Amino acid sequence: MITSHMHVKAPGFPRHPKDDELVNDFMSGFSLADAIKSELMERGYDGLQLIDEDWGWLVVAFNRASNTELRVMVSSLADPEDDDDSVVEAMIAIYPQKLTKGALWWKKDIGGEVRSFSQAVFNFLRNTPGIQSIEEFADIK
Repeated sequence: MITSHMHVKAPGFPRHPKDDELVNDFMSGFSLADAIKSELMERGYDGLQLIDEDWGWLVVAFNRASNTELRVMVSSLADPEDDDDSVVEAMIAIYPQKLTKGALWWKKDIGGEVRSFSQAVFNFLRNTPGIQSIEEFADIK
C-alpha cells in the first residue's frame, strides 16, 4: 500500500485572495494547491489545472503517454466560524486510488504512475518548510 491521504497544517501557505472565489468563501488552500501544481510541473507532469470546488481546490494532471488523469484534492478543513487568518488545514488526497484502469476484459496497469505521482506529491509535502504533516493514510492497494 502507498500513501493516498495526508492531513496537513500549512502555516507557510496562508489564505490567498483566490480562496474568496470559492463557493464556500471560508474555505482555503489555493496557495498550497498552486505550490503542488508548480512541483508537478517541475517534475514533468503536463495538462495541469487548478479547479475551484466547494470543498477546496483540485489539481489535475494529465499523462498523455498513458491517457491517465491524476488528481490531487486539497480539501480545506476550514469551518465557517474560523478566522480568515487561521492556519490553512487540509486533507490531501490522490486519485485514482486503484492501480488499474479499464473494463472487465481490458485492464491497464497504471500502478507505476499512481505510485510515482503519489510519491512526488507527498514527498513535496513532507519536505517543504511551512507544511506540518499531522497524519498519513496508506490505502492505495
